Amino acid sequence: MSFYLCKGGRILLLSAVSASLLSIEAASAATPVCQFPESDESGDGWGWENNRSCRITSAALSASGTAKSRPSAKAGLVANTKPAVNYCTNRDSDLDGDGWGWENNRSCRVSTNSLSVFDTKKSTSSTIPGPVVSANRAVNYCDNRDSDPDGDGWGWENNRSCLVNEAGEDPATGRNNSSLYAAKAINSTKVGTPEVKTIKSKPVDPGSVIYSQDFSSASQGLYQGDQLHEQWDSPVWHMGFDEGRVKIITDDAAHGNVMQVTYPAGAYGSAGATAFLVDVQFDSNSPKSYDELYLSYDIKFADNFEFVHGGKLPGLCGASIDQAPETGCNTGGGYPSGYDGWSTRGMWRQNGALENYVYHAGQTNYYGDDLFWGSNGSRGQWHRIQQRVVLNTPGVADGIIETWLDGKKVLSVTDMLYRKTGAIGINLFYFSTFYGGNDPSWAPSSDQTAFFDNFRISTQPAGF
Repeated sequence: MSFYLCKGGRILLLSAVSASLLSIEAASAATPVCQFPESDESGDGWGWENNRSCRITSAALSASGTAKSRPSAKAGLVANTKPAVNYCTNRDSDLDGDGWGWENNRSCRVSTNSLSVFDTKKSTSSTIPGPVVSANRAVNYCDNRDSDPDGDGWGWENNRSCLVNEAGEDPATGRNNSSLYAAKAINSTKVGTPEVKTIKSKPVDPGSVIYSQDFSSASQGLYQGDQLHEQWDSPVWHMGFDEGRVKIITDDAAHGNVMQVTYPAGAYGSAGATAFLVDVQFDSNSPKSYDELYLSYDIKFADNFEFVHGGKLPGLCGASIDQAPETGCNTGGGYPSGYDGWSTRGMWRQNGALENYVYHAGQTNYYGDDLFWGSNGSRGQWHRIQQRVVLNTPGVADGIIETWLDGKKVLSVTDMLYRKTGAIGINLFYFSTFYGGNDPSWAPSSDQTAFFDNFRISTQPAGF
């Protein structure tokens, strides 16, 4: 079975048999051409006429009969202030996390009103909101303008569509996301061959480290609940360890002992989860909670890892310091109130796209907000992930989440609303990894493995 998907000016053929994406460069010739440039209200080179999308060309005439050329690549940035774009009803229709989905036989853009298909609280608002507040959260920027050969403002890099950015600094993040000519070699075969990287560590102030674990003292073989409790200061609960899903093995010389996690074939959600929750007060002389913490760890996906639709990765979280830690923090659906906790786990998505999956009092989606990094994890390669969480002034949306991948800052959001009371802190570390989603389409077809090492929770950033 095959079907066609239009994203950002490209027609993609998706085959359920091969599960591959093929770019059909010549398909633009068959794309309907707009009669009137006014149908392109956003200026991105695409319009909507006769109940279908169409492409603006130099042949398009304005309503007054005056010829008008299609916008150049510089107009390719999505900056819609009017509902000229068809917005997605469900954000799950955006499988690759680039901000565009496919519903009702047409492309659509994910917006703040796009909910998960698993949401129980659907929006009934007839008002179509603007696109996500920060384009950096939903749109993957191209590194190289040459990856956009047809000049429509959209390119293809690392197995996903990307947006050519001529605007320089992104005001939402302060990062310069300008796409450059010949700045990097682009993969013309579109198979996303990764650049091999070596993780190098810089010294870290020992006094800033609350807890670290590199498994050097762990016995090789099955890593079960007794070892977990001994080495992680007695987590309040755990799963997957006594079920035999975790082992300590030797990797390379740089890592030595590492933790190997197996994801069972056909399992998704809690059925295949490996997880534990631990209080960050690792000794009686330490604070019970913090307003700012860093978490870093290394991860490697196996050489043949199936990313499917996605899965969860570890993160910091918090709840009221007055309640027992086993009550946990917000993670499994629902809108946090600001009085009942928050979480900032990670996720991988289709093709290894990475994000922070965040529950907070200001979220727009019932099943958490997806803050995409615009970067992918590679199979068979160690990556170092570091996140920084700074809690907000109670009731004021001035909280921070920042993330680095292999030393490069990939996310910075400074308007988070984690809490509405000072009783909520950063007081828990949540190791959580599984496929899902909560339906069988998220499950891997065979047993999968990933590897973890060098966990560090600290008050200062880890070096790279």
